[in-house]
Amino acid sequence: MDDVRTGRMPLLKTPQRDCAFCKYYDLCELDEGGGDTEYFIETTMEKFDPYADHREGADNSKKVTDGSETEGSWAG
Repeated sequence: MDDVRTGRMPLLKTPQRDCAFCKYYDLCELDEGGGDTEYFIETTMEKFDPYADHREGADNSKKVTDGSETEGSWAG
């Protein structure tokens, strides 16, 4: 996907019968019809990094602990 985002590889669509279930269906239809896809993306989508917790130096929000570091732990 990074290659698509940076323009090193084109985004290729493969329309099929399951398209109506895809979360990008409306965007794809708009693109196929020559609509303003940039405005649609800006107003309906939010960019996020699904690997943010795993990057070097990141605070992992899903870190599992035994609770001993937490003040007022329910277990203690």
